[in-house]
Amino acid sequence: MSTLFLHLLKSATDIKSKTRVTPKVAIQLGTGLTDALNTLLDIHESYEYADIFATKQPTALTHRGRLHLGTIGSTQVCVFQGRLHLYEGHTPYSVCQNIIFAKLLGCDSFITTNAAGALNPTFAPGDVALISDHLNLTGVNPLIDLPEAHTKHFKTAHLFTDMLHAYNPDLSVQLSKSATQLGITLNSAVYAGVLGPSLETSAERRLIAQLGADVVGMSTVNEVIMGQTLQMKMAGLSVVTNMATGGREQQPDSIEQILEYAAKGGAVICRLIEKALS
Repeated sequence: MSTLFLHLLKSATDIKSKTRVTPKVAIQLGTGLTDALNTLLDIHESYEYADIFATKQPTALTHRGRLHLGTIGSTQVCVFQGRLHLYEGHTPYSVCQNIIFAKLLGCDSFITTNAAGALNPTFAPGDVALISDHLNLTGVNPLIDLPEAHTKHFKTAHLFTDMLHAYNPDLSVQLSKSATQLGITLNSAVYAGVLGPSLETSAERRLIAQLGADVVGMSTVNEVIMGQTLQMKMAGLSVVTNMATGGREQQPDSIEQILEYAAKGGAVICRLIEKALS
């Protein structure tokens, strides 16, 4: 893991030495969402994850593994097309590489997105939810065994990061206000992060709902822990791509439907981000 951080540091230093983009906002696009900002983002330069991170490209469907530096309106941004997942065999620290890299590039705000199943029966496929809090049910934490080079560079005071406001209230309010101004219904949701890659059983879905979660997915929670530790302003948006209530009416999920609803929610996220950054 120490080798990974040193590579991230070197790549970030190299990019900063030659780019004219100085991003303060990072956006991460999840499953089915990697093309959501295509009409919005003015790309100045792009990099493959395999080149800048020295890790394998993501294998999850639609996760391109590409970083764009550019502008949305007058805001300079970096946009991550896809992420690594724990279920691909990566360490908890490795799945946070996008967050760490954004911090090294100078970003102080990070908007992460994902596709999720709805545990809350009032949600519907295609809806977009603003994550208010999360349950880390992955069984791991990226702060365990942090590389020494990482802690020295960021001067991490301790491992006991306060997670009271894991999702930045100010950034969340800004996204909520933007949704209201656009006439977009933006649900508030507690996100449950699980390991995957198999989807949850009906019993597991009912249990997670009883724990207080509204949506469930296989990412995000470890990244937000890392972002909070790095003192970044974190915000999360989930696109509901399937119902996951665990009731008798539950139907099998198809990847075709998941991607269809992800595209629908992605169009909403595009409008929302454009308004929020303006």
